[in-house]
Amino acid sequence: MVKMTPDELRKSYIDFMKGIGASQVPSSSLLPENDPSTLFTGSGMQPMVPYLLGEKHPIGNEIANIQKCLRTVDIDEVGDTSHLTFFEMIGRWEFKANENNYKKKQIDAIWNWHIIELGIDPGRLYISAFIGSDDLNIQKDTEAIQIWSEKFKSVGIEPIIEDDPYQYGASRGGRIFLYDEKENWWSRAGSPLDMPVGEPGGPDSEMFYDLEPGGDSLDHPASVSERFLEIGNNVFMCYKKRRHRICKKCKIPILIMEAD
Repeated sequence: MVKMTPDELRKSYIDFMKGIGASQVPSSSLLPENDPSTLFTGSGMQPMVPYLLGEKHPIGNEIANIQKCLRTVDIDEVGDTSHLTFFEMIGRWEFKANENNYKKKQIDAIWNWHIIELGIDPGRLYISAFIGSDDLNIQKDTEAIQIWSEKFKSVGIEPIIEDDPYQYGASRGGRIFLYDEKENWWSRAGSPLDMPVGEPGGPDSEMFYDLEPGGDSLDHPASVSERFLEIGNNVFMCYKKRRHRICKKCKIPILIMEAD
């Protein structure tokens, strides 16, 4: 693995993304503009939501940035191996993406930067993906799972899919772990049930580095163990909340999600 200073890491990412067609944009303010959902900009995604909803970005349809973030929701966890209050989030964004290949393009980009540019050992890389929800009318992210499977196969790693990680952890050799919307869904409001009508959201596919190969076999990326460190997150903003009604019979919310 290549050792880099923070400045070298920033330059490596921006240079790589520029090399595959992205244009760099500066960090937005820590104080969100026209977005009352949070007090501070808490993710690289947050300033991009207007463009993901269709507004034209002045720079183009494919951009890269290094966004300053301040997140207080994790404040009780600050001090462990992965949580910070203030941090920078690097990102590549594609607006008006071709629906037939945008997931592959994104995963190709982040895989190649990690594996080829940084020299990360793919044998220590693990993935999480969205398992789907019949109740929420959201499909399993089979496309992302298939793309990641092909990536692992290309380096001689069997992409075993674990759909019950809370019970089995990594004990069955899982390489791609499937979770529900609590772990693998992104929107400004969090869970699909909390999203207001018109809000965009989508499944995400997170990347984890194994800090303790051969560790506790019940560990998995979403466990409280510090064995797995999240090093990337691919968010696919392909849904919009259309309506939200209350079931007359059972008196519980019914979420209507449709592909955007």
